[in-house]
Amino acid sequence: MIIKELKLYNFGVYAGENVFEFVSSKPIVLIGGMNGRGKTTFLEAILLSLYGQNSFAYQESKFKSYGQYLKSYINLLDGSNEASVELYFSLDSSEKEAYRIKRAWNGFGQRIKEDITVYKNETINSFLTDNWSMFIENILPSRLSNFFFFDGEKIAEVAVEDTDVKMKDSIRSLLGISVLDVLSNDIGRIISRSEKKNTYDKSVLELQKLRSNKDDIAKKLNDLEIQIKERTLKLNEKMKKLDLLKNEYKAKGGDVVKQREDLYQKKISLTASINQCNELLINDAASQLPLVLVKNLLLDIEEQALLEQEKKTLAMTLYQMRYMLKSYKKEYPDNSENASHFINYISNNAESGEIDEIYGLSDNTLFRLQSLLDKELFERIAITQKHMKMQNSNRREIDQLENYLSVDIDEKALAKLYRNIKIVEAEITEMEVKIYSLEEQYKNQNAKFATVYKGNIIKNLIMDCQSYAKYRPNETTGGIFVSWRRKEELPTGA
Repeated sequence: MIIKELKLYNFGVYAGENVFEFVSSKPIVLIGGMNGRGKTTFLEAILLSLYGQNSFAYQESKFKSYGQYLKSYINLLDGSNEASVELYFSLDSSEKEAYRIKRAWNGFGQRIKEDITVYKNETINSFLTDNWSMFIENILPSRLSNFFFFDGEKIAEVAVEDTDVKMKDSIRSLLGISVLDVLSNDIGRIISRSEKKNTYDKSVLELQKLRSNKDDIAKKLNDLEIQIKERTLKLNEKMKKLDLLKNEYKAKGGDVVKQREDLYQKKISLTASINQCNELLINDAASQLPLVLVKNLLLDIEEQALLEQEKKTLAMTLYQMRYMLKSYKKEYPDNSENASHFINYISNNAESGEIDEIYGLSDNTLFRLQSLLDKELFERIAITQKHMKMQNSNRREIDQLENYLSVDIDEKALAKLYRNIKIVEAEITEMEVKIYSLEEQYKNQNAKFATVYKGNIIKNLIMDCQSYAKYRPNETTGGIFVSWRRKEELPTGA
């Protein structure tokens, strides 16, 4: 594989349109530059152009979906929110087969749609466009691409991840579970204060009951959280497995099997078109077309016929002039001698350039000959060339279809892959239903906690106020109570 050109549009650090041309005929390209100047992005653009979702750069990335991966590379500097990569390469130095693969996408909407266009020898090829992954896997499998595309900085990119504790705290804050810890501390302080005062009355027992119920619900919420997280991870793994199976199915010719019947029908249609072109060419051969071979002779005939026609016209003119001379002599006898002399002069000159009549074409025949030479032959040549061009185009397309239909496809392996795809799809659906059920249970438990425990905390604060009034009956204002509440460390979450 010899890379000829790479075009990047709003891809990563490459804002706007960037064109890289490689004039060397050797299959080695070395890209150098300072850190952060786009060397790794350049490599990933090549891998993305060739393999798309099968690129090891995407497989090793942190992104959970291919759409997120594409969106992350859109350069937003010009505000178009669009990006594309385009790679032009030949299979060898002979350049008999040159391919141009273009992938374009935009960042609008939740789902990122990628448009792929493939050109072979600068002519768009619909079959390769629909089956590019199968084609490139036969040329250079994605599993082997890391042996041919190297990133010198890759080994130095070691990311320092956050600790599991920080990640857990972030998730708990996002879901609102951290309120459980606050409430646990509040209830613990209430019980501790009550125990110090030896007020083991009904409120203490109720607080103990609340704490027990709170622990039960907290445990249920924690279990549900763990289940949701585990099932979500498994679901992501299944989704990635499904993508790999679909890519493998497509790379092994699965789409070609689906298209085979359409390709056969198209071949039949093209064959019928060729037969029709043959009939049209036969009709062309039976029309004026063969006269093209004797065009020079027809031109000579036209020239001779025009001279003959001129002679006939002159003879008729002399006949009319002699006939009118008789009447002229009667009316002007004195001037008739000059008129006779003039007519004889014209007749003598005409006879001196006498032309032998060869063809004797009529006026209508001569007109048709002139129309044939001036217009009809050129039109017939253009029509015949059009028919021949159509016939050759159909034959080339049939040859291409026969190459595609002759691709060796293991239909048993494809059938097994198709069954595996359906099994994984069913598993994904089942997982999604289960996750949805767990999330609903989580919402119900959380709502139950928010409703029941907030009401009970307020109730216990009122009971605590009553105890305060019992011990300090002369200090009943709100401000004094707030000071006492801070002093005694009453719960702050109510």
